[in-house]
Amino acid sequence: MSYILTYYTILSVIASISGKYCLFLYVTVDQNKFLQEMLSTAEITTDERLDKIQQQIAKFADNDFSERIPLTGKEDKIELIAIKLNALADKLSDEEGYENSAIKIQKYHESRANELLEMLLRYTVLDFSEKLTISDRGDEWDAIAIAINTLIEELQNHTEMLDDMNEQLQATNKELESFSYSISHDLRAPLRAIHGYARIISEAHSATASDEAKRLHGLIQKNAKQMGVLIDDLLNFSRLSRKEMNKRTIDMNEVCETVIREIEEQDDYSNTKIAVDDLPSAEGDHAMIKQVMMNIISNAYKYSAKNEQSTIEISGERKEGEVIYKVKDNGIGFDMAYSNKLFGVFQRLHNNKDYTGTGVGLAIVQRIVTKHGGKVWAESKPNQGAIFYFSLPN
Repeated sequence: MSYILTYYTILSVIASISGKYCLFLYVTVDQNKFLQEMLSTAEITTDERLDKIQQQIAKFADNDFSERIPLTGKEDKIELIAIKLNALADKLSDEEGYENSAIKIQKYHESRANELLEMLLRYTVLDFSEKLTISDRGDEWDAIAIAINTLIEELQNHTEMLDDMNEQLQATNKELESFSYSISHDLRAPLRAIHGYARIISEAHSATASDEAKRLHGLIQKNAKQMGVLIDDLLNFSRLSRKEMNKRTIDMNEVCETVIREIEEQDDYSNTKIAVDDLPSAEGDHAMIKQVMMNIISNAYKYSAKNEQSTIEISGERKEGEVIYKVKDNGIGFDMAYSNKLFGVFQRLHNNKDYTGTGVGLAIVQRIVTKHGGKVWAESKPNQGAIFYFSLPN
């Protein structure tokens, strides 16, 4: 066979596969030097090894890298070509060729990604029983796996801590239930006795009792009643943390109307002018949100009642993923320097002689609003009224 024909065949086949396997060709073959060596052998016209070279290159084109050109040991140009083609075949056959190697790499990445996804799904349901595999490659997947496994160890520790805290919380809840029972029964029993005996004494000696005795009897009755209200407020406050919410859409206009009617039925607020805007609806527990409105609006009535003309304004708006309600009055107000005490239990900013109360109402408001995922705050100046806000998730 003519060497020139074989030479051009080699060139054409190498050109056809060089696009696919250029990475390996550049690594294994210095192409310029290779062509120069081939041109320098133009004086050779026939050689059996040229047939083998042509056959092997034809197999290269079919992605067959299984065979090698037999070497004769001659130190000539054709032998050098055979050695280089055999070396190229070794490279191309490594991991069954470049394309198969790419497929294997893709499958490897898919496998690691699927393992990571499966493990993350386990972790979303707090299943930390297994960890990600660490290979001997030391690649990015291993770095991710090491980081996630470290995080899982921390989560396991936190989960154990949460379990312990949950047990303590359950124990605390049992103590609170016991405390609530004690308030409901043990404290109410002597309170009823005080109230009852005071009434018996009053009825038995009403004709002969002095004005001072009658005044003292009135104080006993008043404080006994106040004590009963305080017990009720404490019970309501302690039960809030354990009470389950029945969330639904709430018509806040209807709630506000009901609250105002109930408040005005209890006392004379004829000097109070109240304005209510069209309120946006809310999502939450109807009974709890009604209690919030009751406590805030009743405070507005109470702390503005001594004005010749009291005004209360109630409004609401949707804003940035939440709905905000506002109750504004022109009452006595308070000093913002003491605002940190406003929502605490038994914290009162005004004299009990002038403004009755237990100091629990706003604490109940804060607990309910917080339980719904909202916030409560206030703005005021002494003798310039107050504005109370509370927000609920929209």
